[in-house]
Amino acid sequence: MNHFSGGLPCEIANITVLELLDMHNNYITGEIPSQLGELVNLELLDLSRNSFTGGIPWSFGNFSYLNKLIINNNLLTGSIPTSVRNLQKLTLLDLSYNSLSDAIPPEIGYVKSLTISLDLSFNGFTGEIPETMASLTQLQSLDLSHNMLYGKIKVLSSLTSLTSLNISYNNFSGPIPVTPFFRTLSLNSYLHNLNLCESIDGSTCSTSLIRRNGLKSSKTVALILVILASVTILVLASWILLMRNPKYMVEKSSGTSISSPGAEDFSYPWTFIPFQKLNFSIDNILGWLKDENVIGKGCSGIVYKAEIPIGERIAVKKLWKTKRDEEPVDSFAAEIQILGHIRHRNIVKLLGYCSNKSVKLLLYNYISNGNLQQLLQGNRNLDWETRYKIAVGSAQGLAYLHHDCVPAILHRDVKCNNILLDSKFEAYLADFGLAKLMNSPNYNHAMSRVAGSYGYIAPEYGYTMNITEKSDVYSYGVVLLEILSGRSAVEPHVGDGLHIVEWVKKKMRSFEPAVSMLDAKLQGLADQIVQEMLQTLGIAMFCVNSSPAERPTMKEVVTLLMEVKSPPEEWGKTSQPLIKQSSNQS
Repeated sequence: MNHFSGGLPCEIANITVLELLDMHNNYITGEIPSQLGELVNLELLDLSRNSFTGGIPWSFGNFSYLNKLIINNNLLTGSIPTSVRNLQKLTLLDLSYNSLSDAIPPEIGYVKSLTISLDLSFNGFTGEIPETMASLTQLQSLDLSHNMLYGKIKVLSSLTSLTSLNISYNNFSGPIPVTPFFRTLSLNSYLHNLNLCESIDGSTCSTSLIRRNGLKSSKTVALILVILASVTILVLASWILLMRNPKYMVEKSSGTSISSPGAEDFSYPWTFIPFQKLNFSIDNILGWLKDENVIGKGCSGIVYKAEIPIGERIAVKKLWKTKRDEEPVDSFAAEIQILGHIRHRNIVKLLGYCSNKSVKLLLYNYISNGNLQQLLQGNRNLDWETRYKIAVGSAQGLAYLHHDCVPAILHRDVKCNNILLDSKFEAYLADFGLAKLMNSPNYNHAMSRVAGSYGYIAPEYGYTMNITEKSDVYSYGVVLLEILSGRSAVEPHVGDGLHIVEWVKKKMRSFEPAVSMLDAKLQGLADQIVQEMLQTLGIAMFCVNSSPAERPTMKEVVTLLMEVKSPPEEWGKTSQPLIKQSSNQS
């Protein structure tokens, strides 16, 4: 925080190459200069927590590269300019705690790139939710609370990626949607919308159900208390019966012997925390934790394949046991909550978390085609297009963790084993953040305290013992070299046994042709494809630079990889540094 005051100088618009402008938490007054719209390369603009007045400039529609626009906690008035529809790369928009008014413009529904958050709370918006907002199907968080909005909320049922919603303190009316997400919401999401009602079909209010907001009569309150008391007694009675016969429940759920030391590990009670609406319980899972269903083992645990009642498959990771049977505060559960709300097309979706006194289970989407290491080691003719697709997908997932999550998440164990593939060879990052969660005194499995896996650990970790996002970048660079060369990170029984980074550097120093570093299955291709692979090799060596400061960010890596498939005249338009083989690779 600084203490800048006065107006924001319009001359700042002369820095046309500016990509990030962060002026939050100051004492800046006056109107936002319309000249800021000339900063067409901006990717992040944060003017929050100041005293800006006037309206949002129309010229903000020029920000065609803008990823995040944050101008909350100001004194802004007027309406949202319709030029907002031009912000086609915007993932987060926060206009909360201002004095904006009028209707929410339909144009906001055309910003389909909004995936992280749309926050319009604590303003004076009026009118109905525009129907166009049904197009925001990737949006994860929506806050329209503390406005003067009215009408029905049926349009919100189309927002299928929502994990957080607040529409309280408005004048909405009509039935509440009956989608799985809306069934998980608490009353706090709807407070002070007196004309909202529950529904069976999502179209009409049900007279047999109690409205969420209008418990006005003492008779109604008394009826609810009686019902709650009855349900509580029933639940307690069931729990007592269950606890008196835990072995029966374990045998019923687990079937034959499970590949862990003793069935008592699976004794009740269990805590089950879903991160989306799930139609199965812990009882449906335990029976699959058998040797014949094991599909993988790693430093964090053992993975089983399980089929849930509707016929779908999930992956269940049983984490290695803790030293203590019980922990006074389950900090692991608190941190896993953060990971559970991550949603990205290239990251394995964490569906839920289960635990009892000594076992922790993580429930993931099942990815059907194995991992990248298995694919590279198999004798399959993996073409360049498929390898490139996997490289870009995994880079995009890692960039999301680093740049779009708040707080940023470090993967800490990027390797070919943790890149899963579906039937179309779409890449999915797995085990993100688990290295940090598992690096605790409570875990005593034979996993080292080293953050990462042998062959992928950045060299600076040996003397700093610190992990940063540039450590993940190094590990990704090793993966990229494996994709290009077909070699493993370390092959002690093949050739000279050098680490893959040293192997490539040795070939470069000996002036061997660059194509000799490529997988034999990729040689003899058209010149254009060879150039694409060699450019990708340059990106990989940029990532594995021995100096962390010289490595690119994952956001820059994604941009560079996309340029590999772009026409030469498009290169460099994003102001990213060019890769040169003469750069420092020591």
